Amino acid sequence: PADVIFDTSNNIVWVCTTTGTASTAVWTNISANLSGSVSMTGVLSPTSFGTQQDNYSPTNLSTSSTLRLNPSADSDITGLAGGSSGRQMTVINTNTSFRVNLRNENTSSTAANRFLLPNSRDVALLPNYACVLQYDSVSGRWRLKSPPFAISFGDAQYMSNVGFALSVA
Repeated sequence: PADVIFDTSNNIVWVCTTTGTASTAVWTNISANLSGSVSMTGVLSPTSFGTQQDNYSPTNLSTSSTLRLNPSADSDITGLAGGSSGRQMTVINTNTSFRVNLRNENTSSTAANRFLLPNSRDVALLPNYACVLQYDSVSGRWRLKSPPFAISFGDAQYMSNVGFALSVA
């Protein structure tokens, strides 16, 4: 398998097809043009839940990059399975009434599935809000890459940094 790095500052795609240590890796500039869009495939809309989810691992999570949640009540997720170095997961709360709380370092989930969130605080995904998580293999945790932001599905407008909600409890 090849590793790919997108250098968006310089519009370059680098591909590494060698194995071994970082010092012996061979990277090739494939001179791709990144002026278009990058599509992340694998959208998953799992069964609704209304209780705390530990080591959350819905069917087909391993092949998904977007997780569309529709909770039946305010709910907590204490950890997300399937983390691997650099893996990103967009988490969307599609519900219009209930929120999903991502719980910081909650021991109800296995250490490698936990969230390591800013200021050691829980993060609330309000109705119709989304965030992006990235797995950090050094700390062995999911980290918040973008704060929750509102989504207006009707006109496809994304409003960044609106409604960032941190639980203070």
